[in-house]
Amino acid sequence: MRRRSGAEVILFLRHNSGFAVLGAVMPVDLANLYPDHLRTLRTNADAALQRGGFDHLLIAAGVLRYEFLDDHPHPFTPNPHFKHWLPVTKAPGSWIVYSPG
Repeated sequence: MRRRSGAEVILFLRHNSGFAVLGAVMPVDLANLYPDHLRTLRTNADAALQRGGFDHLLIAAGVLRYEFLDDHPHPFTPNPHFKHWLPVTKAPGSWIVYSPG
């Protein structure tokens, strides 16, 4: 996360193909709440992973969808679980890999 001009926060995400994707621009009031939101998600994920005996949580953003014989994809809509962790809507093919600790 990087602050710009005191009015917004720009989020960057490393896409699995190696290029940087500009994510979402958050108003400052939401940006100030985001660390608490992540802390809550991490606490809940830690408990669920421990209960299930798993080491990692993987969440896919999803992929672009194409119609048969069409070279133009439908508008991308990310997996809501991905968007719950990271408010990025233009990152098809991306993953969140969370490991407790």
